[in-house]
Amino acid sequence: MSLFDKLKAAVKGNAVIKEYHLDHQIGSYGPGLLWRVYHGTKRSTNKPVSVFVLDKKCSAIEKLSKREKEMLMEALKLGPAQLSRLRHPRLLTVDHPLEESNDVLAFTTEPVVGCLANVLGNHKNFAGSVPFEIKDMKLSELEIK
Repeated sequence: MSLFDKLKAAVKGNAVIKEYHLDHQIGSYGPGLLWRVYHGTKRSTNKPVSVFVLDKKCSAIEKLSKREKEMLMEALKLGPAQLSRLRHPRLLTVDHPLEESNDVLAFTTEPVVGCLANVLGNHKNFAGSVPFEIKDMKLSELEIK
């Protein structure tokens, strides 16, 4: 069973995963790049989205003390919660707010191309190989400034 299949099995109880179809991974995001970002579509409307999924049982989190885990989970939940409340044309729009299940945190946004850390060469926390779109992406001089 592949890591992607294990992840899908682990998140069966999460409402985000029930409402959205996950495709291939396009990036990793957040502190320690713990969030995985997938292309996805809403099952009812076929609307394209990006699905952010965090496995609460991953090895990087499991090796922390109970207090450290609690602090990390609070911090990881804060970003999506704040993003859900903010509305501006130049900010990422949340399509479905953060949902928590026993093993997983997940939320969806408008489609994204990837994550800046991945474009800059940090490819931690990919379930398989890094997509060629991320490997081949180059920033222009204007984007770098």
